[in-house]
Amino acid sequence: MGSLEDLVVTSATTGKDVVDRISESEASCIRGAVGDAVYGVLLGTPLLRAGINAAVVATLVGCLTPDNVVFLGVAFIDAQAGGWAAGPHMATETRMCIVEVGMERPQAILASLWVATAGEDAAAIAETHSYTVEIYNCMTDAEKVGFLVRVQDVLDSNTSAKRDIINVLPEPEAACVRKSLPEEEYAMLLDSTVHEAFATVDYLPDCVTPESLVQIFVSITASPGAGGLSDKSRSCLVDVAREHPHYVALINPGSYDPAAMAPSDLAEIADDGLKVWDCLSDEELKRIQGVATAALFGS
Repeated sequence: MGSLEDLVVTSATTGKDVVDRISESEASCIRGAVGDAVYGVLLGTPLLRAGINAAVVATLVGCLTPDNVVFLGVAFIDAQAGGWAAGPHMATETRMCIVEVGMERPQAILASLWVATAGEDAAAIAETHSYTVEIYNCMTDAEKVGFLVRVQDVLDSNTSAKRDIINVLPEPEAACVRKSLPEEEYAMLLDSTVHEAFATVDYLPDCVTPESLVQIFVSITASPGAGGLSDKSRSCLVDVAREHPHYVALINPGSYDPAAMAPSDLAEIADDGLKVWDCLSDEELKRIQGVATAALFGS
């Protein structure tokens, strides 16, 4: 029986690299499901190219053995690890651990293959999220921090410096930002994301107190992209953020280089990520699951 256990997905990996490793019956199933023409295209198409759509992937999943589905999913996770791991791929121990999680809980891996979870209720999504946490716990501390930074990157695409910085600052701090910029540059700042604001305005951290960083962090986490938060969850996040300023500082990505951090600092921030997730209700986990998935799988 063929196995995808040793598959490493890169930009050059094609469908043929998969077919050459699986059993004849699996390959025949795929060919029969998609037809000769699509099958021929699949063999020569890079797996990471946008042309490999969800329907084709769903066919692959339906034809592969359960073990090979897990191996393929983990290979896709590994292929995206350059966005959060220290190198282009995750540590060998991390990959082995994620395979073990997938063998016990395949749903934790299916998201990496873009298999939809539409229709699942909040409790089911929350359960899937717990599997994502298991994958998170497989990572080294450096990988965890890289992943958390990536989560902030995904959230940032839905942030607004006006809404999430200026509007949550006390007036003296907002005035500090406003008075330090020419009018045109201030207008540009208001149209930027939070990360863009921190990246382009060097003095911004000097105008903002630690307490205001907490409020900015909560505002980002409750951004439209994450679906908003209940008052109870907001209160919990405020408490966590006040107790863990190193984690809150992740909203300014330029202030962190996981490769240069002390092991103890990495471990502290990695643990803080779980505390933040613990603040969320099942419904909120359902909404934010997409953010974690996009960060983990690079979608």
